[in-house]
Amino acid sequence: MTITPELVDEVKSLSAEDAANKIAERSGADIVATLMALRPAFAQDVLGALPAESRERTLAAAPGEVSRQWQRNALYPAGSTGRMMEPVIAAYPPEHTVGETIESLRELVKTAFITYIYVRDRDERLLGIVTMRDLLFSEHAKTLGEVMLRAVFALQAVTPLMEAMKQVLDRH
Repeated sequence: MTITPELVDEVKSLSAEDAANKIAERSGADIVATLMALRPAFAQDVLGALPAESRERTLAAAPGEVSRQWQRNALYPAGSTGRMMEPVIAAYPPEHTVGETIESLRELVKTAFITYIYVRDRDERLLGIVTMRDLLFSEHAKTLGEVMLRAVFALQAVTPLMEAMKQVLDRH
């Protein structure tokens, strides 16, 4: 079996429990494809509502980083921003040059929508971000640490969604 747009549309219209029941008997790869077509928070709820065997089959079939992200998200309370997190795609160390970053993004942008480059330290703590505009118009020899925005706004994973929405609106 494979997923179809009709199946995804139907799953989107169901409760998490009913959606889980609808896809539970499918292959792990089909369940992964279905979940990846959903909003992250709803996908997390459906994954949580799957029977244990189906959930394990799904996590085993998902790409490694996606599986790890789903497992991390499940640790956060329902209704928090942590339940909606997606794997970080474009993260680099501050010593990475603009030119190196642009080259490494050439393949990534074919399959992912990237708005920001995340600059992280060795412990994966966020140091800053680089907008695509700043990346494309900076000298290729400069490092990300030189061109990044340092005072960035970030939500905490445990922040309730309503509070997160207020914070985002307050900060534009």
